[in-house]
Amino acid sequence: MPLTLDSNLQVRTVRPADWHVFLEWCTAEGWIISDPERYLFQNQWRLYFKMLWGKNSPRAFISVVRYPASAWIGNLIVDPSRRGCGYGSLLFKAELESLDAADPERTWLTASAMGMPLYLKHGFIWIDDCERWIGSGTGQRGRTGICAQNMQNLIDEDGRAWGESRQELLEYLGNISTPVTSAEFTALLQPGSHSWHIGPWTRRDNYTNISTADIEHFITLIRKNTPGAQTLSIDLLKASKLGPYLKQAGFRKIGSSALMCRTSKQINLGNVCSLASLGSIG
Repeated sequence: MPLTLDSNLQVRTVRPADWHVFLEWCTAEGWIISDPERYLFQNQWRLYFKMLWGKNSPRAFISVVRYPASAWIGNLIVDPSRRGCGYGSLLFKAELESLDAADPERTWLTASAMGMPLYLKHGFIWIDDCERWIGSGTGQRGRTGICAQNMQNLIDEDGRAWGESRQELLEYLGNISTPVTSAEFTALLQPGSHSWHIGPWTRRDNYTNISTADIEHFITLIRKNTPGAQTLSIDLLKASKLGPYLKQAGFRKIGSSALMCRTSKQINLGNVCSLASLGSIG
């Protein structure tokens, strides 16, 4: 049965004047919205970013990014002064209903322990733990020149790992980021004003054939391509088993969320090491 909103509430696209409210709420939660993500939602992905508006002020925000065969739900946040009133649940249900009309093969999100009951109720299942790690660079300078072939390799490997092409996202990120490749791994190193981000990070083979030398070499390569003392963040899939190697390289885990999916298809993320974003766009 279609969801009916109260006459005082409406779902609408986020407008430029609303951004400062969203960012204030994120700051209060300790969330970091990366520069690339912010740009995308303020420009070509503007229609993917929605809000629940009530009378004269926003009640909640959410993003729903659509790829060819899947979608990512993220940035669900509620006015801190109005929590417990059901606004977050209402906006989530409205966007999920709209998304269902497009019938994606997979709908992804990352969930806190507090949010999991809502998502389980709507058919999402746990896939893996998504661990937030932070470390620092060791290089003398930032982004170097991009090799077009390296960028195409990254797009191809990412498509194979996720089962669909995310070329639009990766081509945009490639304009501001550095592809880092080795015999075993491919990753994108994204610069930012608050921190740099490693992702997406994929592996060409399955994890049973991974070698310690390959992992250590690649982590060293990533750090050398990042300015010294610059913070590096990564949303790592626990199943990648790369956490101990990051720890050995000086990274520390600062949090964890659940990677969840709503699908009737079989899920295989055996070649995925980390997400392209801090949990909200995959």
